[in-house]
Amino acid sequence: MNVTWFDKFLMTEGRMAPIEGALLHALALAACRNTSSGVILELGTFRGRSACAIGAACKLVGMRLITIDNWCQSNSPSVGPSSREIAERNLADVGLADTVTVIEGNTREHRLLGGLSMIFIDAGHDKGSVIADFETWWGDLQRGGIVAFHDCGAPGVAAALVDLRARYPIGLVAMAGAIQAFQKAH
Repeated sequence: MNVTWFDKFLMTEGRMAPIEGALLHALALAACRNTSSGVILELGTFRGRSACAIGAACKLVGMRLITIDNWCQSNSPSVGPSSREIAERNLADVGLADTVTVIEGNTREHRLLGGLSMIFIDAGHDKGSVIADFETWWGDLQRGGIVAFHDCGAPGVAAALVDLRARYPIGLVAMAGAIQAFQKAH
């Protein structure tokens, strides 16, 4: 039996719905076609389920995924120091350890060199954190690149999207489950 990236995604521990994983995979492939960077950034890793979906697309086309998380959400009993190890194990188990770089730290303190094809924002869910993550990395996203947000029904994320859509040249290109994706205008 041939095990697909989606089979591996379904076996990976995490909170992301299957339809959302499928969308992220497709968005990563589209971002590769629309830009020349070859680098995707994920802000918020938790246990790596979304990174498995995006990373599988990256591996198919020779791109790289960088995922950043602080793993220090004190008010969530399911998150702790071991979540990074779980994420790294999940990525290794699905064959993505060589495609995905895991960074522990603040999503706004690390800087990358060069442009980004796609940004997936799923870290802090309050309005200020979402806007700050977006504005930190917006200048690195290439024209035609994709920026996607998770948990868009959460009050802080929803409010941030209203604000960002009013101020930045982004157009809605896809949505599934709790994900909304936008393309940076040319």
